[in-house]
Amino acid sequence: FAVRDKSDFRMEIGHESPKQKIGDITKDKTSLDFAGEGEVLSLSILPNVDLDVQYLYSDNNGKWLAVDRTSDGSVLNIKADFNYYEERTASIILSDKLNRTDPVTINVKQSQSRFRQGLVKLYDALDGPNWTNADGWCTEASINDWNGIDVREVDGKMEGTIDLQIMSLKGQIPDCFEYLSEILTDFTINQGPNKETESRCLSGTLPPSFAKCTRLRSLSIS
Repeated sequence: FAVRDKSDFRMEIGHESPKQKIGDITKDKTSLDFAGEGEVLSLSILPNVDLDVQYLYSDNNGKWLAVDRTSDGSVLNIKADFNYYEERTASIILSDKLNRTDPVTINVKQSQSRFRQGLVKLYDALDGPNWTNADGWCTEASINDWNGIDVREVDGKMEGTIDLQIMSLKGQIPDCFEYLSEILTDFTINQGPNKETESRCLSGTLPPSFAKCTRLRSLSIS
């Protein structure tokens, strides 16, 4: 953010330190995919640049980007909230208040969360269209509006609950937990003593990816 061709405007992205550099912003490239849960985009800038930050959101899902500057002014951190929705886009416009440089526009495209993708795989494998109550599932609504799903932030970490009780599931639990494991803490499937579900049951064993669910606190399958 020092010269007008923007060639030294660096971008790095990663979940944890050390972050992995993914490229540079130039006058011809100011767009990147900014995906999942809690990722931070770090931009190196000159400490003496007095920035003005504007946000342009293309959806009605609220403000989901936050920009913070380090105390020494040399790094700008952009963080995206957990994406409860489908893919969404926004733009961040950075400009020098003293107008010493051209503004930089960063177009951010946030993919739908891996947790949401895992839920869709679960729905497809267990005959979701014929569940007794699949309200909200596989729609554009927030995944917290999908029946039996609860995702929230607790002590700075995302926690996800899947509670599919008396839903008339049918089939084999799919190998989808690599998508769910990052935040899954509680998993319940209970068909219940319901005559309507007697002909519909689960089969097979838990898939290998279930071993990735290291944050799981409770499990109930019956």
